[in-house]
Amino acid sequence: MRRSYPFGSPAPPPLQLAGPIRALLLLAALAAACSPLAASRAHLVADPETVFLPAAPQGGSSTASLTLLNLGDSPLELLELTLTGTGFFAQGCDAPLLLEPHEACVLTVGYRWPPDQDPGTHAGRLTLASSDPKRPRLDLDLIAPGLTAWLVVSPDRVDFGPTPSGTTDTHRVHVVNVGRTTVYPLLEWAGPAPDFSAAICLLRPPAPPDCSSMTTMPPGSTAEIEVSYTPRGGDSDQAALQLSWSGGSRQIAVSGRQDLEPPH
Repeated sequence: MRRSYPFGSPAPPPLQLAGPIRALLLLAALAAACSPLAASRAHLVADPETVFLPAAPQGGSSTASLTLLNLGDSPLELLELTLTGTGFFAQGCDAPLLLEPHEACVLTVGYRWPPDQDPGTHAGRLTLASSDPKRPRLDLDLIAPGLTAWLVVSPDRVDFGPTPSGTTDTHRVHVVNVGRTTVYPLLEWAGPAPDFSAAICLLRPPAPPDCSSMTTMPPGSTAEIEVSYTPRGGDSDQAALQLSWSGGSRQIAVSGRQDLEPPH
């Protein structure tokens, strides 16, 4: 029977449910929320989430691929890709991009090694912004390991200054292999250098310097380039000495001038 309440009378008390009935209603609400229809959403997955790039030669670049996949049941919009870290780059999966459920795209990431870059390991980050409701921002770590071949040369300029005619002066250039592989350095003049000569000598203390023509430099080894100048005529001389190896090269500027002052 339906009950009525006169106007202005106190409101009826709220309906109180028994414990078992309340529990059943809560379970029904939870089941509805977890049903496949309610859970339908976009979900972005990256494989891998940490990208280790292969080692590269000096001045070169290395690349690796990763897959972006929509594992959800609704279309996903890839809104933006942002790179942090000098030298890193990405190609493919240009945003904005729509990925249907279970659709994937392949993204290429890489690192360009500048010729004068520190050869140690470098890290970057790729940030993906998407319509994934649970994870709208996805950060991926990018790791670029040390270079396979890297020679540090110091100094890169040799100036003999005034040198008496018929005498020989020698300067030394220090070379260190800070890369991860053995290199086979080659010395050659980039142009005519009749008054200059050079040889590279591997240092293995306490043994004497190894100045053989087939010198190899293992990782961590040091060497010296002996540059000699014997002026034979003319006021000044200039030349370029090229130090090259598989994956890179360095040029050393060499100059000197004949001392025309008569001896006292």
